[in-house]
Amino acid sequence: MDDFGKHASSYQLDQEILDARGINMTVEDVAGLPTCKYTERVQSLKLNEDDLAFLKGLRRRIKNRLASQNSRRRSMEHLRRLTRELRAVRACRDDALSERRTLIETRTELRRRFTLLRTHVLQILRERSDPTEVPDIEQDRESQKVNSIKNNTVPSLESLRDSIQTDRQIFECRLDKLVQQSVNHMYKEKERRVFAKTIFLDGKKALEENDGVLNLCIKEKRRSHGRKQLAPRRVTCYEDNEDGVLDLKIKKENQ
Repeated sequence: MDDFGKHASSYQLDQEILDARGINMTVEDVAGLPTCKYTERVQSLKLNEDDLAFLKGLRRRIKNRLASQNSRRRSMEHLRRLTRELRAVRACRDDALSERRTLIETRTELRRRFTLLRTHVLQILRERSDPTEVPDIEQDRESQKVNSIKNNTVPSLESLRDSIQTDRQIFECRLDKLVQQSVNHMYKEKERRVFAKTIFLDGKKALEENDGVLNLCIKEKRRSHGRKQLAPRRVTCYEDNEDGVLDLKIKKENQ
């Protein structure tokens, strides 16, 4: 009971009440004894109902107080640990920023020296009437940027086909999952069956049939549970978006 010893002065009033009631126990015994030993000790004292109720409330109150103190202590330790970690992260960040500044200064100095050297070489070549070209680091960087932009903005035909196939598989998977979730609740057997029709959105025919409505109704073999069944749901398909996103909305059929 280290926590109890640290806060023993706050339990002086409780100890005085115990002494006034004639209960031969200390506050430390009430709060610190295990359950078995505490029960044996209380039974050996042969106390009345009021004293037993007082001891029960005192034990619960002290344990709650100690639990709250332990919780606050753990919270403070956690905050201290987070503070130490934050200081370490800030120190690492400062070191990284310092190293970055050093590297930038080194790069700037190297570029300056390269520019001076290139100017000197060009001057010598002009004096000798030598048409040899001297590479420029800035032009190389610009050409690399242009090449990277071209490579990123011009996708290949194979990548386009793969992306279209992937999108189609994802849509079919989501559509099948929607159908399964909407009709599985109608069956109570262990082996559930989903009677649904897979519709491929490859041509205009699938979109124009039934006024652009994808019918996800099950077959007429479903059972009745003795209550009025809700109208089957349909997914209304819209393809008017300019961003190519397929907008699916639920609507009910006319009963």
